[in-house]
Amino acid sequence: MTKGKKIALTIALLIPITGFAAFAYYTRPLPAPSQPSADVADSLVEDSGTAMDSDAAGGTTITNRFEIVSAESQARFEIDETLNDEPVRVVGVTSDVAGLIVFSPGKLPESSVSPIVINARTLKTDNERRNGALGRMILKSDDPANEFITFAPTGYKNLPEKLTVGQTITFQIVGNLTVSGTTKEAIFDVTTTYASADRLTGNASTVVNYKDFGLVVPNLPFLAWVDESVTLAIDLVATR
Repeated sequence: MTKGKKIALTIALLIPITGFAAFAYYTRPLPAPSQPSADVADSLVEDSGTAMDSDAAGGTTITNRFEIVSAESQARFEIDETLNDEPVRVVGVTSDVAGLIVFSPGKLPESSVSPIVINARTLKTDNERRNGALGRMILKSDDPANEFITFAPTGYKNLPEKLTVGQTITFQIVGNLTVSGTTKEAIFDVTTTYASADRLTGNASTVVNYKDFGLVVPNLPFLAWVDESVTLAIDLVATR
């Protein structure tokens, strides 16, 4: 075998090995969360100067300050793809979600919702390698600047004037969604139940195009197709 053919053969053999090594590198486990989402949510409230302890109408302290209970709440994404020639719906979930809600039941439009914070490093699917690829190659949440996904509400649509204990309402909440350093406006459809004087439950969902946030799904031989639309949802419990 000539020298040139030996070099060509060596390169041909190394390409798949190098590709596998790179794949293994990018799909290894992510760093642990740097801090709880609740701490980040509190910091965002302080930085924005939002009055989360006061009645917007009168400036007096009120008791209707509810905090999202992470242990009973869940944020998730859902996206369809074709993997190894099979249709798959990928679902990623985390309970590391935090935020505050202040409302006056008789004056709902004057309610306040703090930025909702989710730690992207804690999103888990049904596959550990997918988790690594999601964090390092797509969301890039291993970078401290991209660790947290936030949604900062700016307004409401179709919000009723009042809410009584035991009542369920539907409305929309408008805000700025930040993923991997890119911020876009998003509108979530919300269903909320005033379960008791001390407990709120609800869910919110929206559909976004991941490309709008500058996200890129890696081109892998076993991944034939990925939908551009992603469903984002939060199921939450908040207590005071």
